[in-house]
Amino acid sequence: VRDSGYKTIYTPFSQVIHFEGQSHGTDVTKGLKKYQVINQSTFAEKWFRSFSDNGVSSPANMMLERDRNIAYRVLVLDAHTPRPNTEAGAYAAIKEMKMLQALGCKITFAPQYMPHCGDSTAILQRMGVEVLYPPFYTSLIDVLNKRLAEMDAVYITRYSVAEKYIDMIRENSTAKVIFNNADLHFLREIRSALSKNADQETLDRALATRDAELTVCGKSDAILSYTSAEHAVITSHILEVDKLHITPWVLEEKSKGGSFLEREGIAFLGSFGHLPNREAVAYLLDEIMPLLSATNPDISVSIYGSNMPDEYADYDSENVQIIGFVENLDE
Repeated sequence: VRDSGYKTIYTPFSQVIHFEGQSHGTDVTKGLKKYQVINQSTFAEKWFRSFSDNGVSSPANMMLERDRNIAYRVLVLDAHTPRPNTEAGAYAAIKEMKMLQALGCKITFAPQYMPHCGDSTAILQRMGVEVLYPPFYTSLIDVLNKRLAEMDAVYITRYSVAEKYIDMIRENSTAKVIFNNADLHFLREIRSALSKNADQETLDRALATRDAELTVCGKSDAILSYTSAEHAVITSHILEVDKLHITPWVLEEKSKGGSFLEREGIAFLGSFGHLPNREAVAYLLDEIMPLLSATNPDISVSIYGSNMPDEYADYDSENVQIIGFVENLDE
């Protein structure tokens, strides 16, 4: 196949079931079965150039020798297996894995919450990502014990994941640690506490988040985030510039929708597992919409997103449509 100019591609979704010995028995000294032994040396003689660089067969070498044409091996850690149609962070995670692949990296993905997630897991596998899950691996500690030694880098999204495992990675590996903070949590928490004149205990929790998040930044080789504003805040604390990098936000090209005159109303889209989105909708519906409705009663708002709280149904009215999760947003 290679000599003809084609690629060989492995898909874990194909299965072959072999019934050993059903055609010609299992005795390799007689009948057609004896050619199994004869043909082994014939095969080796004919094809030795093709498999001469396959490495030495041993359990210690297998994890490295099984891959070909790999520049680097990167272990990607996140809290969950990304479901790209439920939150922006999951969409970004998949795009970032594709960018790493484009650089020649072999990606091994392990979520903190490890069960096989059906289609979400299969999406990554069809991309060529190796996904780790039970019963083969039981936890991220198990993953690090078994696989860390072969990795050139560990790419971690979310400080809540990084703070649990970064010390173990640092103590047991020379792999570079790339930390995608995704969202500067302490900045949001401190702003929220100050804006609400929160008690000292709430402010202390926000400051504890700051200390934990910045500690992870200090232990990382590279810090990725989506805005230069967050970089400025992080730099002001850790006094390092060279390790901070902007993460590109990659969007797939979409066809244009209807013209402005063909549209109507206001739409809000967000994952409601994320507290700021819930706060934003409450503010929009409680504070902003009554003012808009008083000026123009025809203005309507539609609320879309995954993990929508049941109590949002109370907002449903003539000019507020509580819709929730939709599979596709193109319309």
